[in-house]
Amino acid sequence: MYLLQNKFQDYFLYAYFFLINYEAFDPLGSGGSFSISKLMGILYLISIFTSPRIFTKFHIHTLKYVWPKVILIFWITLVSLINFNETSTRFYELAVILNLFIFLSIINHSLRREDLLDKCLFFFVIGSISVSVLFFFNIGVNEDAGGRAQFFDSELNELAIKL
Repeated sequence: MYLLQNKFQDYFLYAYFFLINYEAFDPLGSGGSFSISKLMGILYLISIFTSPRIFTKFHIHTLKYVWPKVILIFWITLVSLINFNETSTRFYELAVILNLFIFLSIINHSLRREDLLDKCLFFFVIGSISVSVLFFFNIGVNEDAGGRAQFFDSELNELAIKL
């Protein structure tokens, strides 16, 4: 069971890295609040929660990378609370907090397996190549109101930063 659980964690992480480039792909049409890469990130976190040793095992050398991000999230939340008014919809950004948990779990997950990040980078490259192939064959490409091309409702400048 433990080995199968580790395989599922690895597969969800590989799928997350593969789908990072498809961040704007919204198969449910939720208006941008849901994406397929966000789903894979949540599934990866759920699979990690099944083995709590990954979250509870902190190394002192990983703490120096984590504390600036925690302070940044605290600072953003504090500033949002101070500037909260009737037009504000939320005072925290769930995607930033979710990315912090994913960052922590990837760090601790990669400490268990040395080749994990190499494989993740490989799946990211395969995902980037698949985006390029789909774009080349004009699959998922549409035009916005200004006449600019978009890939699954993602602007090309945003896509270029991810690639």
